Amino acid sequence: MMPAMSDSCPTCRIPVECRGFSFEGIKYSPGGTTLPNKCMPYDATLNNPYAVRCIDALPNYKTPFAGDEYCILPPPPDKGVQHRVHRQSPKWFEQVSKGNLTGYDVPSDAWIVRPGEEEQQDYQTTGGNTQMNNYYRGYIRIRPGSHHMIVSVQPKSGALDTWGPVVTNPLSGGISLPVAQRPDENTPISLDKPADDAGLFIRIPANPNVVFNTHSFNSSERDALKEAWLNLWGR
Repeated sequence: MMPAMSDSCPTCRIPVECRGFSFEGIKYSPGGTTLPNKCMPYDATLNNPYAVRCIDALPNYKTPFAGDEYCILPPPPDKGVQHRVHRQSPKWFEQVSKGNLTGYDVPSDAWIVRPGEEEQQDYQTTGGNTQMNNYYRGYIRIRPGSHHMIVSVQPKSGALDTWGPVVTNPLSGGISLPVAQRPDENTPISLDKPADDAGLFIRIPANPNVVFNTHSFNSSERDALKEAWLNLWGR
């Protein structure tokens, strides 16, 4: 039997003999056609070199919250960008890639959806690209407890890297980025770019203001953490 790759078990990691590339010191999703788990078929969410899961690549990645399996490593800076929603932004990647998970200790109420709660808010942050770029791949991940997340490039209209009221219509104007109504959305769902997508891409200006419009709810019996990742890969 081939070793399984779980989508719900934060302690189930890829066996060494099945790793398609070395995870030693890995910081970025490499992209390409070599799968993280060479013992399993390609899966856009579970076995994707463009969205390598933190639980597979980082030995001590384990937080007190549900959804650790949705955390993904960003693209290399010369190949793409990761926009993200994190309490410890903009230092999340610097901390987590070095094994520092203290940013998950006792988050404030602004980052928590309590059991039975529901809310709709905007989160604004700056993009990681310092020049205009074209992107054709988008992999979005959200911890459980989200009805939808609409992501777009919009004019700045509030404080950065913090939660605030909904101040813009995310479906009107701006530049639309990948959206999600589930914890994982993948475009494309294949390693190869579909023929009918040839020549198509999203053009994003340098240093964009990225708005995450989120509708969150919590039907579980434990606190849910508001956290999200969006990998965009260039042409």
